[in-house]
Amino acid sequence: MFYSFVSFTENLSRLNTTIVTHSSTFSENGAFKAKDGIRDSNALNCATTDINQSRAWLQVDLGSRYRINYINIYFRRQVNLCHLHTTTLTQSSTFSENGASKAKDLNLESSASKCATTDINQSKAWLQVDLGKRYSINYVKIYFRRQGDWKPYRSRQFHLDVSDKPVTQTTTEQRTRCYTDNTTAPNLPTDAPVISCQQTARYVIVETFYDAPEDNVTGAILEICEIEVYGCTPSCVNNACTWNVNCTEGCVAGYHGIACDAICSSGCNGSACLRDGSCSSCKPGLWGTRCIDRCSSNCLGNECDKFDARCSRGCRDGYFGLVCNKPCSSDCIRWRCDQQTGACLEGLLQNGTMRLPDKVICSNRTLVTEVETIETNQNLLYGVIVSLCVSFVANLALFIWILRKKICGEKEKIEESRGQTNYLVPVH
Repeated sequence: MFYSFVSFTENLSRLNTTIVTHSSTFSENGAFKAKDGIRDSNALNCATTDINQSRAWLQVDLGSRYRINYINIYFRRQVNLCHLHTTTLTQSSTFSENGASKAKDLNLESSASKCATTDINQSKAWLQVDLGKRYSINYVKIYFRRQGDWKPYRSRQFHLDVSDKPVTQTTTEQRTRCYTDNTTAPNLPTDAPVISCQQTARYVIVETFYDAPEDNVTGAILEICEIEVYGCTPSCVNNACTWNVNCTEGCVAGYHGIACDAICSSGCNGSACLRDGSCSSCKPGLWGTRCIDRCSSNCLGNECDKFDARCSRGCRDGYFGLVCNKPCSSDCIRWRCDQQTGACLEGLLQNGTMRLPDKVICSNRTLVTEVETIETNQNLLYGVIVSLCVSFVANLALFIWILRKKICGEKEKIEESRGQTNYLVPVH
């Protein structure tokens, strides 16, 4: 299925002398649609070969020889959603063995035995296509019964609705109307209408209340030989997908998966993720491929690395380690320690007294002080202090003894002088 060719610097396929043909033609999708310049990739605008063929080809006759530089081929990018295994068809009633499944069996033959047909004597008739989930619908094509002299009389005044609820739970007023046929007898509608229906919905409903006067029976009847619903998952970029609804141009923001039908994790930053569901970045406080794991509550600012949960800004006071899950020693002053080694930063407490830290961080260098050295220096200090005290006491005692001896010597001299004075004889 092709819909345009571009050759060389000038599109040679658009020249008047260029003729495009293909091996067979499906419906009205002739080869000329591949050179009409329309790049809308839905089925209506594509040159399409017929079904049940052993091979298919499309030929571009340029009319004469040209030097070709390159060729661009634009394939159809939408799918008949009715052919998905998740799609089911039901109808309001069934005539004979003409069940709803006949409207999605890929058989376009329009004889009575090949069509899904509702029963007679009914006030209304409907056929419902349940796509299984919501899809972005582009258009719907319906093949009504047309056999020999039998015309599509019963197809007059039908309408096409879409809804997110089934036909049994809604009325026509509660659905979204895509099309209403206003044909009246003796005029006839087309037997294979293509209906634009650019809506997003799960259910497609064909319904009629019309009682055709030509059929000699009473009631509204639907005879649908095939129904085709074309579209993609709503989250496909540019509504472009393959026959199995794989989005060919990626997913819109917030979705991932081959069919772009899975929602990105709520933990993804901006709710955006890659095709495999992994997040480009996480919201604060989360980590992991899909950002569903929480960072440690001990991380500063509750921020951590997306891939290994390493705390990006370090740990809050009291914890250390790559993910800040190890508590600092209770002996650390103010419970602060090095965030890699766990060594106390501001010293530690021992028996209620402060000691210097095992490891002191000084700008661009690290000074390591051994605890044993500190204890030795403390003992030496104590020894010096005691020695000084003993020396002071000894010197004080010596000073007192010398002073006392001196005082006693002076006293003895005074007493000796007094004794000599008392024994002198006066001279007459």
